[in-house]
Amino acid sequence: MAYGLLSLKGGELLPFAPFATAVLGLALHTLFYLALTMLLGVCFDSRGAVLGGSLGCLLGGSILAGFIPPVTAIPPWSMAGLLPALAAGQVQSTTFAAVSMVVMAVLGVACTGLAIAKFKRIEF
Repeated sequence: MAYGLLSLKGGELLPFAPFATAVLGLALHTLFYLALTMLLGVCFDSRGAVLGGSLGCLLGGSILAGFIPPVTAIPPWSMAGLLPALAAGQVQSTTFAAVSMVVMAVLGVACTGLAIAKFKRIEF
């Protein structure tokens, strides 16, 4: 639906492959933060620590990137600038985009695996 609306707004069809890749990156970004929040929820008993950890990672990384520009090259904080450029077809280095997405997938799987392992130890 977003593809159709953005194409309609622009007056021509957007290139589908870069748009689909950006949507995949957005899904990986969202799933990483979901997995991180799940991991923090298993590790801490208070809601404040869970919210503080996940929002601190999201917002604190963006603030830190303003002070230390090389931080913007590290996933998940690299995705904020990478995904819009990728969707518009303005990314020259697709290797950086691919590496960022692979790192996001690995981080999401690692957080999920750690949460499941910790949950199994707590449950039994």
